[in-house]
Amino acid sequence: MNKQINAQVDAHELLTTARAALLQHILPSLPDSLRYEARMIANAMQIASRELKLGPEAVQLEQVLLRQLLSDAKIPNPASKDSANDQRALCVAIRNGDYDSAGAMQNALLAALTTITQSKLAISNPRAISPRVNRS
Repeated sequence: MNKQINAQVDAHELLTTARAALLQHILPSLPDSLRYEARMIANAMQIASRELKLGPEAVQLEQVLLRQLLSDAKIPNPASKDSANDQRALCVAIRNGDYDSAGAMQNALLAALTTITQSKLAISNPRAISPRVNRS
């Protein structure tokens, strides 16, 4: 497990270094017709880097929150390490109206889904969740 963590850190650092080289040294020498593509590549590298750094924690957070929701609602869900099963079970419960009534269960659902979404956005688009700064 420790080797896996080191490999992820090394891959994160490698992507960060490669992205910096692309933007600082290669992009300025590219013709205008290729700069957009180079910026797209740099953006993809940045997302992949954040995925390596934040992804495992986001997956674990989602699993914990989904299982807590299912447990609190007494929704049967076979124990598995696959959050897709938890997602499916929660979707069925939502479709069945288990969270339709205002109250603690609905509030817990909304809080969990907000937290899960924010953890995913921290990877794919952190600007979407950062506070807006008035630029006037």
